[in-house]
Amino acid sequence: MVYISILLFTYFLAIPITIFVGVDAYKRKNKWLWWSIGVIISWPVVLPLYFSFRNLKEGEVREGGLIWVTIKNYILIYSTNIFILILLLLILPQNLGYLSREIFITEFAGFNISINFIYYIIFVIWLIPSILFLMIGSFFKDDYSKIEGPTGSLKEYKLKMKKDLNKKLENYYKNKDDKSK
Repeated sequence: MVYISILLFTYFLAIPITIFVGVDAYKRKNKWLWWSIGVIISWPVVLPLYFSFRNLKEGEVREGGLIWVTIKNYILIYSTNIFILILLLLILPQNLGYLSREIFITEFAGFNISINFIYYIIFVIWLIPSILFLMIGSFFKDDYSKIEGPTGSLKEYKLKMKKDLNKKLENYYKNKDDKSK
């Protein structure tokens, strides 16, 4: 029952995350519909990719190369998920009536042993992949790679806006000169 509650909670996290990604991708001139569909299907996999590939706004910087940034984002999302899982394991068993009303010493000891075992397993499941990914990522990290915003469609949009503004200013001054003659 506890594990089903945890799975439901992590699945329902996809809804606010999808809304965030859709709005953010729309503002950044990304393909917001495709990113939103990907996030609602599998947010732990697609969300780090979105943060690695999204268009940068003016003043934002992406350093270390694409592989490093992607691995770094995966580790951040993975660590956040493990943290949420540990919090839920702390909260849910007591609220779901895991222990009976008459708590015997053996029940309490068994509960503590099982929770400690779960924390140990989660720690191992988190620590080993995180260290491996950091080692792989540091091998691919490019210290000279630096991308500054705006990028992608945002850059094209800004250039288009500048051209439109220049045309309007030229027309304004041209009309002003014609009226003064």
